[in-house]
This record gives sequence, C-alpha cells and structure tokens, in this order.
Amino acid sequence: MRYAFSVDAVRAAEERLLAQQSYPDQLMQLAAHAVADAAAVMLAAHPGHVMILAGSGGNGGDGLFAGALLANRGTPSQHSYPRPVTLPLVLRSRKPAAKF
Repeated sequence: MRYAFSVDAVRAAEERLLAQQSYPDQLMQLAAHAVADAAAVMLAAHPGHVMILAGSGGNGGDGLFAGALLANRGTPSQHSYPRPVTLPLVLRSRKPAAKF
C-alpha cells in the first residue's frame, strides 16, 4: 500500500519547517545537498553530464542549488528554465557552498 499526503498536510508541515529556518532558503539548500549527494553516487557509477530542468517553484530551486553544488564539485552540468530567472548568488559563485 502506498500512502499519500494531501497538499494541505504537506504545506502545513513545510510551513513549520520554514518557520524554523536560520536564514532564507535553508530548507531548500538542505534538500539540494541531499539531491547533489545522491547524484554524485549515481555519477560515480555512471560518469557523465548532468542536465537540470528546473521550474519556477520550490522544487526548481532545489534543482538549481543541487546543480550549483555539482558544478562546484566539477561535474559538467547544464541548466534549463521555463522562463528567465534571477539566479541565486550561489549559482554565480565558483566557491563551494557550505554544507549544513
């Protein structure tokens, strides 16, 4: 059996976590680190380029941060957006992002 949560239940859980952030985008960056770490494991087994297809919502932000982390680690990557966006500072920086 698969369990699913309603949109309202997920948003309520996220709101509690977002309220506890020490700084803006902390939750997004934590998710991005997990995604980048999982991608690194996959890339170790199957080296190659990474393509980040990011939408304009929160999951797209997770993807952008994850892509930046992978790029900072030396992984060749490309990003695609549905519309022009203002990139977060971490994406414009070549310095490694801090791990949380």
